[in-house]
Amino acid sequence: MEREVPERGAVRIGRGEGEHDFARRGAARTVRRLSERDSLPPAREGRVLVRKLFGNFVPDRIADSLANVDLEELVREGVRGVLVDLDNTLLPWNSSDIPDAHRAWLEAARARGLSVCVISNNHTMRVENALRELGIPYVSSARKPLRAGFVRALRRIGLPPEACVVVGDQLLTDVWGAHRVGMRAFLVRPVVPTDGPHTRANRFFERRIRRLLERLGLWPEEE
Repeated sequence: MEREVPERGAVRIGRGEGEHDFARRGAARTVRRLSERDSLPPAREGRVLVRKLFGNFVPDRIADSLANVDLEELVREGVRGVLVDLDNTLLPWNSSDIPDAHRAWLEAARARGLSVCVISNNHTMRVENALRELGIPYVSSARKPLRAGFVRALRRIGLPPEACVVVGDQLLTDVWGAHRVGMRAFLVRPVVPTDGPHTRANRFFERRIRRLLERLGLWPEEE
């Protein structure tokens, strides 16, 4: 069993605490600290400080959907592997049907020599049912944003974090988790406008974090 090694200064996950509680506690702490610093003047020094403290929540790129992530650009940049979130990134959270555009994207990614691994906080049966016909490696019950699940996914495809990107629809699990491991994170819009119960609670914190980062000029534009 892989042991999660906490980062220096990171929020520690307590006994009996799930990954969703961990993510929300970290987000709440970030919102509180951002709010305290929100009166900083929009000087370069203030933005650099906030970016240093809270940059893990800032996606490296934003795309409308998984299908809009430019594979040619990834290859040109030397990316060799892509870790893809399952629910509301690859397919709707309440369905096992992968949209045709996303199936085509997966095929095109592998045709270009990119290794793809699905990483999901959902249970094994859910992930297996969704990926049965595709033959794609996966990590279920990943407990994002904890690092162990990302490390397992990297081992599945045999690549270091600097050679991979994560594509997902959530700041608290996909973006934060990717950055904690040293990977770039691409944020996409959810496949459908609804969310499961755990994710609905996460969205509250995501909206507050995004508003604060936008106010400080740190939120990237959609490509």
